[in-house]
Amino acid sequence: MANSFTTNPISIDTTFTNGYRVNATSLFAAGNPMGLGIFKVIWRAPLASASFSIQETSDSMVLLSGTTPALFAGQDVEYDFEGMNIVWRNFKVPTLSAGLLLIYGRLQ
Repeated sequence: MANSFTTNPISIDTTFTNGYRVNATSLFAAGNPMGLGIFKVIWRAPLASASFSIQETSDSMVLLSGTTPALFAGQDVEYDFEGMNIVWRNFKVPTLSAGLLLIYGRLQ
């Protein structure tokens, strides 16, 4: 499977550091400052001792990260941001050791 940047949810199974906007060019016109309003992230099927990090591309500020303990039983991990008005302008995923990230959002 490969990363899918133009679907909802966005599916990330491999790391990338060049930024979401570069990979989702069909959604963003050149110079358009719009971002992605995030309402849910699901980390599907992470393994024991796994980790991920989602960061802002411009300054590497951590937007969301997660780890699983060594004895992790294997259920999906859900981060719910509904009603919180979280907007990511341009993110990267430099760390994803296991599993699949499903990022649910809407253009803002």
